[in-house]
Amino acid sequence: MLETLVTVLDVFFNLCLHSFPPVSSFDLLVCFISTGPVPSKAWSLVGTDCITNLPETERGNKNIYAATDHFSKWTEAVALSDKSAASVGDFLYKLILRHGCMDTLISGQGREFANQVIDHNG
Repeated sequence: MLETLVTVLDVFFNLCLHSFPPVSSFDLLVCFISTGPVPSKAWSLVGTDCITNLPETERGNKNIYAATDHFSKWTEAVALSDKSAASVGDFLYKLILRHGCMDTLISGQGREFANQVIDHNG
């Protein structure tokens, strides 16, 4: 598990701090946020992203889904076995229960944000 975390942090560091022009959707999101709206309160502007194709853990997880509050920089993440609408929807639902509904949710517009998320939790 520690090796997986080190791999994720290494990938994040290399993509975010050493690449210009940006080469991934996450980097593009970071560039947008740096010039985008400034949040006025905690959990009003939240960015999300999924890190995929990691080595599979003993529990069968091979994805990490993260949400970051752009006001406080607080990040919450969950290990997922897949990045289906149901898995991501459950994570976002629990996040909203803990912190309240966000004003703006920024995502990479992946397949997990298809209408099935609303159908699953609606």
